[in-house]
Amino acid sequence: MPVRALTPVLAEKARAELNEDPARLEADLQHIKDWLAKQPHINARTDDQWLVVFLRGCKFSLERTKEKLDLYYSVRTTAPELFQMRHTDPLFDEILGLGAFIILPKPATPDGPLIAIVRLSSYDPNKYNIVDVMAATNALMRNLDEFYNYVPKEALPAEYGGNAGTIDEITAYWRNKVKEYGSWLEEDFKYGTDESKRPGKPKTAEDMFGVDGSFRKLDFD
Repeated sequence: MPVRALTPVLAEKARAELNEDPARLEADLQHIKDWLAKQPHINARTDDQWLVVFLRGCKFSLERTKEKLDLYYSVRTTAPELFQMRHTDPLFDEILGLGAFIILPKPATPDGPLIAIVRLSSYDPNKYNIVDVMAATNALMRNLDEFYNYVPKEALPAEYGGNAGTIDEITAYWRNKVKEYGSWLEEDFKYGTDESKRPGKPKTAEDMFGVDGSFRKLDFD
């Protein structure tokens, strides 16, 4: 998958804030690919679009990118509960339909990030495991007029006084996206780490999270 072209606004933001240099991008990507090829324990995606996300997230620090890639794939292996649900699983679609976690398709500004709305009250905790729902804590929203100063109505769903369609319509948008990228999502399950091949001490869930055992054994009051 080649690197998608950025809009002029985002390209300038990437240059100024993330140290992105188009003239150096190909060499940086190749450096990361060469490094991954030498890691006996990491089985990672190596398509350009995937790797550039990590480079941008680390402001093009090659060493930080390597650390982040190693960490990401280690988490996939040491906490499989967080990644085991396939998009073809009926429970996946059921949880998606709850609207508990909504990523708004339209950013607040042309160079802004995508916005996520977490609606913890939209699911029954007695029926759905919090690990499955993957709900994050959301700041309590008070005085919508003030909120619109940060997130314009054009980006918000109708239920929040916005003009970006209803939550059901936004959910349908992501259902279609899941189908569109179904093969990519399915392929992604094969990636992770083989900790028995890691140079030095293998990582465990206790090393990564400070807990012994799986997330499903944790009790939430």
